[in-house]
Parts: sequence; C-alpha cells; structure tokens
Amino acid sequence: MLDILWTYNDIILAYIAGHCHEGAYFYDEKNIHHLTLHAIVECEPNRNEFANVYVYKEYLMIEGVGRIGSYQIEMKQKF
Repeated sequence: MLDILWTYNDIILAYIAGHCHEGAYFYDEKNIHHLTLHAIVECEPNRNEFANVYVYKEYLMIEGVGRIGSYQIEMKQKF
C-alpha cells in the first residue's frame, strides 16, 4: 500500500482508515498524513460516533462526534 501511496505522493495529502482501537496518526517521510480513526466497537452502546470530512483548498477538516477525534490537516504545497 505504501508503494502505491508514495508513487503518487505529489497529489496525496492523507490516507484515512478506520478501526484502530485507540486511534492513530503518523506523518511519513513522503509528507503524507496517515490517520486511523477510533474503532466504533469501543464506543458506548446507543451513541452516535462518527466523523465528517470536509475538503477545502488549503486543508482537510475531520470533525469527529463522540469518541472520534477532530483533526485539521494542512496542505503543504502539494497542488
């Protein structure tokens, strides 16, 4: 997967995945943000837990609800 992401690192800003029990973040050597959201199975029953992603020219905004965190990922001269 990294080979594919790194092949297009000039146009890929972030890779967002789900289901890491604690959540995780990493900024790699090719300037790609890797964000893994909290696992929904760890959330309290009968609660809404989700995230919305808003795409802007200068940044991505991930707005979490419940246990899911919120993040702003800035553009770094990609486009």
